[in-house]
Amino acid sequence: APAPALAPAGTHSQAPAPLRPAMSSDSEISDAEGSRRRVHYPWQPEEELELAALHLLDMMVAVLNRKDVFSYWPSLFPNAAISSRGPLFSIALGSLRWKLRFQALLVACKMLDGSRPYLLLADDSQAPDGSHWAFTPVSHTLGSILREVYKYLIQLVDVRKNAEHVDFYVQAIKCLGKFVLNAPIHR
Repeated sequence: APAPALAPAGTHSQAPAPLRPAMSSDSEISDAEGSRRRVHYPWQPEEELELAALHLLDMMVAVLNRKDVFSYWPSLFPNAAISSRGPLFSIALGSLRWKLRFQALLVACKMLDGSRPYLLLADDSQAPDGSHWAFTPVSHTLGSILREVYKYLIQLVDVRKNAEHVDFYVQAIKCLGKFVLNAPIHR
């Protein structure tokens, strides 16, 4: 059988193949700094790793005993004493991916759920002279963490760009509700 004839240079024997549309696992539609124009951003390896880590943390919170999970709070939640947002709220407030932000809030919500017996230790009240009334450093640290969690949850509920992703906005409100149910706000 004779070989097929090649097309002359500069011409195409076939129309170019259409570009494959982006799948949800390849890219995500994100709101670029408040504009209504949607832009496709391909997932970066770091973002995929963050999402996998959040899924793993979610599974660990579901499986482990609450007491064991509670020991990781200072590492995962914001703490004013060390000027840190904590990884969960750094992602929830700073990521361009609403799916990452949603998953971070989901983990925070699961950690808050049922934590009331442990959070009763929290005390961040101050004496008139500015000193803290907390009896133990753990009480003061927990009180500081809860104050920062409340501050960041209010920011998440207040941010208008979250209204475009209803699932994330609803999760932020649920997380705030879990916080109010479990945290000793009166202290």
